[in-house]
Amino acid sequence: MIIKNGKLFFIPIILFLITFTLDSFVTHVGLSSGFMEGNPIILWLWKIFGNENIFLILIYPIFIIFISFLIGKKLSTRIGLTVLYSFGIGHLFGFSSWVYPKLINFFTFGLFYSLWQVSIYILIFFAILYGFVLTFLHLKFIKG
Repeated sequence: MIIKNGKLFFIPIILFLITFTLDSFVTHVGLSSGFMEGNPIILWLWKIFGNENIFLILIYPIFIIFISFLIGKKLSTRIGLTVLYSFGIGHLFGFSSWVYPKLINFFTFGLFYSLWQVSIYILIFFAILYGFVLTFLHLKFIKG
């Protein structure tokens, strides 16, 4: 058993996998073709492996889920859930930045476009903030 309450991770894993898949599809196949990628982890991996490496699309989500489980085991389940939810929300932002940008502006209270020079940091901040909120709601309403 990896974590005492491992089944608590089911919902954030599904959210993360869905939003990551949508974000990857838009980035690689659809609108941006990867030239405007904002995810610093993906950019770093692209420098190492190249941006057309399909292996990254398979290994990245496994790595994020593994790290979240490891954090959940070593530190706390709450922090592990927050990490997964934050990545899920971050990829939702990444997907919607191409498909429906007004959604990001709504969830960042207008800061995304008004401070576009630091937009990736704004998205990371709000992804973590909403990760905390979703973790709180998750633990309040869903029993492990």
